[in-house]
Amino acid sequence: MNEEEYLKRIRRALWSIDRRKREEIVLELKSEIDERLSSGEKFEKIILDLPQPEELRREYEEIYGSSMMVKSLFVIFALVLSIFSLPVIPFTSCLFYGAPAILAILAIFLFYISSHFGMSTGFLASSLSASLRFVLIYLTSLSLSLENGTVISEGITSLIILLIPLLAKKRK
Repeated sequence: MNEEEYLKRIRRALWSIDRRKREEIVLELKSEIDERLSSGEKFEKIILDLPQPEELRREYEEIYGSSMMVKSLFVIFALVLSIFSLPVIPFTSCLFYGAPAILAILAIFLFYISSHFGMSTGFLASSLSASLRFVLIYLTSLSLSLENGTVISEGITSLIILLIPLLAKKRK
């Protein structure tokens, strides 16, 4: 492995950190490598002293956290899952028997978001998911839902989704 390959591995490992912070970290490592190379050290010895990409990722994620883009992607994915957890809207009606499984996956995913990205991001994701479920229920199938009692059960499920971040362990 050479210097460029090592720095590429660092960039890939730090993908979830804000781009500017990531580039600062890479530049700092590059300057340390260049300084040690100019003092006569061999790259093979330098690379043994430098942190491995995964160690660096864990350390800097603790310091900086994930970027807004990464958090946004997770929230958007939770919204998509929440749509497919409703078997009463026309384009998801084919998922009637799979909807409970998708709902369970959504709950686990919201729990993951809350514990990994923090309570505020988890609460945002669950609030948007629950709100979207409420809106879809009432806009697309109010009459069907009233006939089958689905509004009450889906409404209760949506409220439970709102509470999931409260169950997540706070990140230190």
